[in-house]
Amino acid sequence: MERPERSELAALSAVATTGVLGVLEAGALGFSGSGPAILHFRDADLKEFIDDTIPKLDDYKTQFGHYPSSLSEVTKKNLPYYLKDRGGYSSNGTQFAFYYEPPDSVISGLMLTDTHRRWMRAD
Repeated sequence: MERPERSELAALSAVATTGVLGVLEAGALGFSGSGPAILHFRDADLKEFIDDTIPKLDDYKTQFGHYPSSLSEVTKKNLPYYLKDRGGYSSNGTQFAFYYEPPDSVISGLMLTDTHRRWMRAD
């Protein structure tokens, strides 16, 4: 009896439960669903980083009176893909912004600022 092939849904499920290893496995096995799975992983990685970092930025401002010029002053975590390769962080001391260009977007980019604290179109 032949073993049935895994469906794209099963591949995505494997990614959701095993994280990076699931993404690598799905891609290595040639499942076409791995592209969306990688995007989902990158979105989740970005959200986790932002949710963890914003309180640290606020604490830094409370302590020093301004936002840091570099994220390395508040976190040792590696930047997620979207910020490292497709965007970044900037601050003039009184305000901060995270920005990136989504890979599947026709807009110029997304931005999250200290004022709005949610992703908004940057154009």
